[in-house]
Amino acid sequence: MKKNLVFVALVSMTIFMTVPAQATPVTITFDEPYASAGSTTNRYDGTHVDDEYSSLGITWVDTYSTTLPENADYTGQVVCTVSEFNGTWSDPPTNQVLWYYGIGGGGTTPVNASILLSRPATSFTVDYRRPANYGYIEFDLYMGDTLVYDCPTTEWSPEDDNEWDTFSHSGVSFDKVVIIANDKFVTDNYSFDIVPDQAPPPCLPAINLLLLGD
Repeated sequence: MKKNLVFVALVSMTIFMTVPAQATPVTITFDEPYASAGSTTNRYDGTHVDDEYSSLGITWVDTYSTTLPENADYTGQVVCTVSEFNGTWSDPPTNQVLWYYGIGGGGTTPVNASILLSRPATSFTVDYRRPANYGYIEFDLYMGDTLVYDCPTTEWSPEDDNEWDTFSHSGVSFDKVVIIANDKFVTDNYSFDIVPDQAPPPCLPAINLLLLGD
């Protein structure tokens, strides 16, 4: 007697649906409730920003140190009001900004400061401004210790540096911004597109297919 043979094939399929991670915009204006401006009566006495935005994964590196030699290249940053930095500017007096300064020579020595991100970003925008005399500034982007965007040097000019200018760049991943200038200046309205932590991709339950034949 001929037997009917049944071939059973069990195929397990796991279908993964990958969703691209969307960058999260993070904007900092220094007017946040926990960022209070300090008095600049004593020139460098202010609120430093090292830890104020750590909850956002953003750290300003303040390399100020009384132990460094006087001719060392180091920088400070404080939160202040526009009127404290330059009383002739027409910004609202309560507008808070971030002041960068060189430590020596009345704060007019070169600035070399870093901003560290705990997660990479894909774009960066910042407004900047300075008193009316010539100078330069640039914003270089790094991934770790690798330079990924070498910013062209931007020249100050007395004709337009009493107004805010904006730097912006996108299209490259970075986790460090290095700001270089030859004189003091202020910044405001930082914006980063932060790449979120990668979560495991969602998946559908396994589908078991039972194939019968004779």
